[in-house]
Amino acid sequence: MSRPRDTRPLSRPYDQSVSSRKDRLREFKKYMEEVIEAANAGRRGSPVRNVAAQTTEPDVSTLYRWLRGEVWPDPDVVVSFHKQLGLDPAEALRILGWATAGPGPTEPIELPPELAALARIVRDPHTPAWRRRAIMAAVAELARTPPPSDASDVG
Repeated sequence: MSRPRDTRPLSRPYDQSVSSRKDRLREFKKYMEEVIEAANAGRRGSPVRNVAAQTTEPDVSTLYRWLRGEVWPDPDVVVSFHKQLGLDPAEALRILGWATAGPGPTEPIELPPELAALARIVRDPHTPAWRRRAIMAAVAELARTPPPSDASDVG
């Protein structure tokens, strides 16, 4: 039986005060656990195998090595992996020390009230993990759904 997942909020951003290669690899491992959990939201079976099925690289064994912190990732593979999942690789690259945080967006993006409410719920540390996963699974499913072919159907 596996240990329950630690759902406590992080005490610091991933890239803050991580200096040694060993520390960076440990932080990358934590980051990858969260990426794989989010990418696997709402699916059955092995999370790593499900995510590997969505990508062409890295292979399953490399994902497991990343999750165990056994190998130093190749930057091209990290970028490719993130892009195939529709994620920005910048955070992973910062964790590994390959990029620095650039300036943030100049102005905040206005979200519709419904999306803003979902974002607040997901960011709230008091929201149960099961609810966060359910919201993220629903959003991920909607993101994978192709838009209607006829724009007049949208209301």
